[in-house]
Amino acid sequence: LWADLSQSYYGGAPQNEEAIEALLFGRYWWAFWFLQIVIGSVLPVAVLIQPRLARRPAWALAAGAMILGGLVVARMNILLPAQAVSQLEELEAAYVNPHLSLDYFPSLMEWQVFVFILALAAGAFLVVYRLLPAMSREEADT
Repeated sequence: LWADLSQSYYGGAPQNEEAIEALLFGRYWWAFWFLQIVIGSVLPVAVLIQPRLARRPAWALAAGAMILGGLVVARMNILLPAQAVSQLEELEAAYVNPHLSLDYFPSLMEWQVFVFILALAAGAFLVVYRLLPAMSREEADT
């Protein structure tokens, strides 16, 4: 994360600098600071640094889920600010339409596809968990 942000500033390209500014302080600042940094990084480290919590499967699972969520938000944080800043200024004037906008947020259909893919992955995990003999049935049911 530090390498990505610092290279964007060091390169000196105005579009990259505007995208980073939009990420840190723009419309989606909360996704970066709260979802990616706090929930995706700080809280899992705080949980996993404590040995008594790290040894408990529920806490380790929660920390892993927070890290995974932070990674998903990190990918979104790469996509959205870059689309909010025009890379070619002439492109905005080349085609004019009320539906053409640099403001992007996933539609309801895109969110539904995302949730469907998560459900498929969870279902596949449960099927594999039940079929593979990682532990006996008695241990799995307790």
